[in-house]
Amino acid sequence: MQKITFRFLFTSILFIICITLKAEYPLNNSTTVSRSSKDIKFMVGFKGGLTFTQPIVLEKFNVVNQIDNTIAQPGTKAYNPLYQNIGYQYAFTALYKLTKALDIRIEPAIANYVYKYRADYSWTGTGANSDRVDMSIYHRQSLNYLEIPVTLRYLYGSGKMKPFIQGGLFYGFLLNAIKSAKQEETYTNASGTATLNSSRETGDATPVYVKSRFGFNAGAGVDYDLSAVHLTLDLNLNFGINQVINEAGRYSVQQFSGGLYDVQDNLRLLIPSINLGIIFPLKKPARSKVVCEY
Repeated sequence: MQKITFRFLFTSILFIICITLKAEYPLNNSTTVSRSSKDIKFMVGFKGGLTFTQPIVLEKFNVVNQIDNTIAQPGTKAYNPLYQNIGYQYAFTALYKLTKALDIRIEPAIANYVYKYRADYSWTGTGANSDRVDMSIYHRQSLNYLEIPVTLRYLYGSGKMKPFIQGGLFYGFLLNAIKSAKQEETYTNASGTATLNSSRETGDATPVYVKSRFGFNAGAGVDYDLSAVHLTLDLNLNFGINQVINEAGRYSVQQFSGGLYDVQDNLRLLIPSINLGIIFPLKKPARSKVVCEY
């Protein structure tokens, strides 16, 4: 999936570069040139980028609990930092200019959010041999949403390259959730340490999550006006205000709760992203004749 993502981004960058060169360098023998697209109200395009997911834990849950002091570690989750939780998104853009500096956009998007964590368990025997079993499980959750953000954007300046700030609301509908895990078990006694098990599992975790996610987004970036197209680069922060775990379905997937001793904590998601975009005027700018000297 990551290979497909980076191929998509690489192809998009090449396409944007080609459009840039064509917009910046028209044919030398042309007898007309385009005026700026500043007066055009409607624009459409697309954008894509990388997402970085930071889970915000509201309440912790464990399957394994300590009994008679035989459990040294009950599997408390250690979440990976957001720069290790890389996903992707791509969107269609429809934009309407309210003023020369202010526009409103709706951007239906397919968004992939990934977060990872590690859980360590250990059981210690009470006999003379001091037997010990250690188990580490590395979890990866991949959530796919159809999201519809509505965003206001304010641009500064009057040149071709304009910085902007943006903010708005979004609603997301969960398409599916896939969980994968790597499990490692070792056994230790007076004679040494041996590997008991090393395995991988993947399964459908959709029932564990609620269907809807909603919240706020805010960000900043730059807009480069090439007259024929606009190129954009933005950094955005997506903050969900509802928790994404289905409490009624927390223990519903036995493959995970029974086989991996894992259930989800109550979570909200904080998601920074970086995006490249290209926007086209729906109507071509008016063209004016010029005198060309050879």
